[in-house]
Amino acid sequence: MTLQYVPIPLYEDAFYTYRISLESNSYTFNAYYNERLTGWCFDLYEEGGVSIFMMMESNCDNHLPEE
Repeated sequence: MTLQYVPIPLYEDAFYTYRISLESNSYTFNAYYNERLTGWCFDLYEEGGVSIFMMMESNCDNHLPEE
């Protein structure tokens, strides 16, 4: 499988959402600034709101949902 990078712009808004389609699957990508962490965090959801990737801890480590 070949990796393909899709650039997405980041803006100065504190929260915004992208909806993207990759290999016929729809995803929602949230980007939000966390003032307490003084950094950006990101979430990725499958169609229907199933979380597949979240960065929300104090050190913004990635966390995959339990199976």
